[in-house]
Amino acid sequence: MTSSGAQPPPAGPASSTSTSLQVGLPLGLLAVLLLVGQHAFTIQEDEVLIAQQALLPIREIIVPFLTGVGHHAHPPFSDAILHVWLMLTGGSLAWLRVLDIAVYVAGVAILGLAAQNIGGTRARIVLLWTALLWPFGFHYAWLFGWFSFGFFLVALVTWLYTRVLEFPSIGRWLLLVLAAAALLWTNYYGWAVLGLLGLDYLLAGPGTFRQKSITIAGALILAAIAFLPLFRVLLATVAVRTDVQWALTSRVLYAGWLGYAFFASEAIAPWVLALSIPAALATLGLLGALLLRGSAPARRAVLGFIVLLVIMSLLGVAGSKRVFFLGPWLLLGVSIFVTQATGRIRGVAVLSLGVLAALGWFGFATRRYYGALRFFDPWPEVVASAAPKLADGATVVSYHPSFFFYLTYRLQVPADRRPWRLTGLLPRDLQAAGVFDPVQFLASKRSPSGRFLFIKSAGFIERQEEARPLEERLAAQCRLADSTGYL
Repeated sequence: MTSSGAQPPPAGPASSTSTSLQVGLPLGLLAVLLLVGQHAFTIQEDEVLIAQQALLPIREIIVPFLTGVGHHAHPPFSDAILHVWLMLTGGSLAWLRVLDIAVYVAGVAILGLAAQNIGGTRARIVLLWTALLWPFGFHYAWLFGWFSFGFFLVALVTWLYTRVLEFPSIGRWLLLVLAAAALLWTNYYGWAVLGLLGLDYLLAGPGTFRQKSITIAGALILAAIAFLPLFRVLLATVAVRTDVQWALTSRVLYAGWLGYAFFASEAIAPWVLALSIPAALATLGLLGALLLRGSAPARRAVLGFIVLLVIMSLLGVAGSKRVFFLGPWLLLGVSIFVTQATGRIRGVAVLSLGVLAALGWFGFATRRYYGALRFFDPWPEVVASAAPKLADGATVVSYHPSFFFYLTYRLQVPADRRPWRLTGLLPRDLQAAGVFDPVQFLASKRSPSGRFLFIKSAGFIERQEEARPLEERLAAQCRLADSTGYL
């Protein structure tokens, strides 16, 4: 990801205004698109689990990581920021995802600066419009949690890295190290990002190999010192979270699926052949042209994206949400390639991007071809049906976090807090009469009586297993009066 080194001519007032408009328009449209489009997507279970942690006091968020335990598979920096956001907004559903959207848009803007450092102003404009039309980004940029923060910090580290390549001053190196430390405190996979950037600097940075080796070693040591409190948690996470139980072929195919989704999004399932085959061909055409005919910076950015995607897939730690932070390198490489390509090669690139954008947005608009419909799980509808029965004395049991999230907002518990604000979630942090998860209900030693609603869901195999004794008990002691399937 080397800088081109070419300096554009000084811009006058007219050209500066024109550039500001060309930059501001796609960023503004992106912000509006995400702010409006987020409402099409149900609150996801990962968002709920992260919100539950972010509601804890700052000390309770951070201290477990310092003692080597941790709460989950990502570091606590973004959770601490989200804690402040939830406190400021009261957990308002209208504002819940706004910060994450703003962080993502800021990441795209910073990534545009990196593109400009490498390919000039035109590359910056191309990147911003590409990000606006990117279907995969639209499906994940609004997620509450660490996902947009990871994207932003990879973009920030990449931009600061291009500045170091232009002029490797001590000040620029220190800014890069600070951004790297923030990335590591947000995403453990940041170490892989820094490792590839260090390798890139050894290959393409200014100076002798010995000078570059000493500089990279010093920067990584500083980053490691900043990360030192989290090393024990990282080792525990690696031991627990890596999953190589899948057959190697399955993991390779899954990497291919994730790569496909980055281009066409999950709105077009692979088995919808009439749409997925054109999407796959467009993806292969774009990648093939880029890797064969693209400039060195474009190729290295995309190769870095591919290497990390494959490694994470082989280790069993990949997933659409977890690999979203790799998006900056893909967008950067593609945008530089489109900017610098000429003739037929440029035509292939533009046509491929157009086909992918059209198919991805068509899939979202129709909602008929998704590989999985978790984006649109009808939990608000389920809660609207269950709440009146609960008010009439029914017992409601479920194990899906999103159900309890929406039920908490519907019941507005605790009821004695006015104006109401989110302080926790049912059924563990807060309690409401008749609301349980399966483990709680079994532990209560109650017998099922009256109207009993058991709300099941796809996924969550472990929680389904925990609920199995309750299901057996209901089958033995109760009469099934009604069963409704929502999706």
